[in-house]
Amino acid sequence: MIDNIDDLKQQWRKMNVHADDLDRVNRKIGDRLSSGRVSSLQDRLARRIRRVRWIGLFVVLYSPVIYYTLPLSLTACIVYALFGALMTVLHQLLADYISEQPLVELPVADAIRRAVKIKVYQQQMRAVGICFGAVVVMSIIMGLIDAKEEEMLLGAVVGLAIGLCIGIPRCLRNARLARRLVESLSMTE
Repeated sequence: MIDNIDDLKQQWRKMNVHADDLDRVNRKIGDRLSSGRVSSLQDRLARRIRRVRWIGLFVVLYSPVIYYTLPLSLTACIVYALFGALMTVLHQLLADYISEQPLVELPVADAIRRAVKIKVYQQQMRAVGICFGAVVVMSIIMGLIDAKEEEMLLGAVVGLAIGLCIGIPRCLRNARLARRLVESLSMTE
């Protein structure tokens, strides 16, 4: 009987170690949630995405100017406007989804699941934007090539390069914010 009690004590000690680990991890996640770190990352990401929607709205409003100043077809200008409208709506929907439910109010597993969904939705929106944006850029470049407007074509290429220099870092920062949002909720840090 004494051997069984010693075994029981040893098993009890092992269980306490696991409980201590769980308490430590639970305290760490609780501290992150209570400090507002998760909430502030969530708010920053939503704000950054909301700001980008204004660029999409500008694209919609700028498309008539392009039609009347550049030798582009009406179809190319409509595609340009549709791209701006689509990106405005997608950015607004994503920003609303991000800020719809504060992650600090959710149980940890649900908060992690939602943060991962935010990251996935952001990646999907980026893929749609790149694909549709490539169609828009190609339609504009093809229109300028057909019109034999070398100066305007050069301006379009320079504008594309400047846009990429601005857009790629913004995209990377938003992706990094979404990744940090997921990491701030996980127990691996």
